[in-house]
Amino acid sequence: MLMLTLLVTACGPTWDTADLGPPDVSCVDVDAGSALGDAVVAGTFAGQTDRSHECGGKAQEVYVRWQAPERGTYAFDGRDAGNSDAPRVMVLDGDCSGAALDCDDDGARDPDGTLVYRAFVTLSRGDTVVVVLDGGDADLPDAAPWVLNVAESPSGG
Repeated sequence: MLMLTLLVTACGPTWDTADLGPPDVSCVDVDAGSALGDAVVAGTFAGQTDRSHECGGKAQEVYVRWQAPERGTYAFDGRDAGNSDAPRVMVLDGDCSGAALDCDDDGARDPDGTLVYRAFVTLSRGDTVVVVLDGGDADLPDAAPWVLNVAESPSGG
């Protein structure tokens, strides 16, 4: 449980973060740093398990830690990288136990016909999120590939 204490002083509020403890990164499979662009990280679902969550399906998942390089709205998209079912995308606030900031489990086709699941999140510089790529409703083979793209979104989604 996250507990914050708000202290009010003559100069304004300050936050006592002594009770926050270290972030829960036990689920993180890949740390992508603050990378932006196409194929920031890519891989297969080999060795992954289904860790139940509120967005996604019954297949394996990959958890990617990412930190915002500057304030902005970012698009996180999971691409069909050769399998017929592109990974669903959910963005968690801060760490593995953070609240879901956005989730796309419906997907859409880009103009070129590529199936894409995309979540949009507005972050401040240095904010950390955990992006969950979920294989969907199918029981994917371990060799099923996934790709995560991260881009700053001028339109904000």
